[in-house]
Amino acid sequence: FEYPHSHLNKLPSKMSVSRLYPKVLDEEENAGVSPKYSLDDEPEFIRGKVDAPTGADRGTATHIFMQFCSFEGLLQNGASAELERLVREGFISRSTSELVNTYHLEKFRKSALLDELLRAKDIKREFRFNVMLDASEFTDDTSLKDEKILVQGVIDCLYENDKGEVVLVDYKTDFVTEDDCEKTLKERHSLQLSYYKRAIELMLERPLSKTLIYSVPLAR
Repeated sequence: FEYPHSHLNKLPSKMSVSRLYPKVLDEEENAGVSPKYSLDDEPEFIRGKVDAPTGADRGTATHIFMQFCSFEGLLQNGASAELERLVREGFISRSTSELVNTYHLEKFRKSALLDELLRAKDIKREFRFNVMLDASEFTDDTSLKDEKILVQGVIDCLYENDKGEVVLVDYKTDFVTEDDCEKTLKERHSLQLSYYKRAIELMLERPLSKTLIYSVPLAR
């Protein structure tokens, strides 16, 4: 006996936007399972191993701040005061708060983006979604041309501005210079953001007006 739907073995139950790229289903035999972890792995805190904070750790701390901060409080009281409020009210731990670069957030406080967010009609932060996309976008296998794949992701910020336009913003903490920031950030993240854009337009049934990368270190 030969199972008539064996070609569907290539389809994972779901995939994260961060792992998507054209032909991903051709290059990963089981795209739904990460080989990085096993049941034998012990968390680092059990082994007593605590490394120095990484750039990713600092980026995560910044994203937590951007998720929970009051934009009005940030504007009125400054980054340090707003960060302290988030610690006091349990939104962020003290250890995580120490990884947040308040100098960068002071630049955000004075940015055109914050000004627009303060005037926005509606804001969604850490907006989680699940959408069905055509599997054919991620494989050359013609047997999958009529199949769908469940895609999930999290969008940093989605807002409707005072003109009624819908704007998607992705915060990036990558180290870049003024000279190479635009080229570098576009090369690294434009594909991921194109999938975010697709997902939002499917859900809202309306076009996005802008899809933005906001460099936190450069406030651009």
